[in-house]
Amino acid sequence: MSLEKMLIEFDGDRDFVSDLLFTIRQEINKFHARLEQVIEQAASDKMTAGEARRIAHIIKSTAMTLHLHEHADQASAIEREIQMATSENPMAMDKIQRLATVVDEMRSIVGFYFEKLEQL
Repeated sequence: MSLEKMLIEFDGDRDFVSDLLFTIRQEINKFHARLEQVIEQAASDKMTAGEARRIAHIIKSTAMTLHLHEHADQASAIEREIQMATSENPMAMDKIQRLATVVDEMRSIVGFYFEKLEQL
């Protein structure tokens, strides 16, 4: 979804869209930092399936809010895989890395939207 469509969807309320993007950016940054920490330490045993599933679910919901359907589909697929493998504790590193990729892409998009909004 383009920023312009977001503004239309929220009746041109730039303050609301700015606050929404700010909040989303903060949460995504937290998830990004957490996933990067696990990846850098190569310590998938430090992340439970529940935590990874929660992050995937929130990213899926956030992507749907922003109409980023491809990212929502990716997060949804990861969430389903994690749910099916709940007995897999620690989490498989490949799932954590895939989730980190989606989070990183979302982080870039939200940052771009936020900067673009400030220029309007």
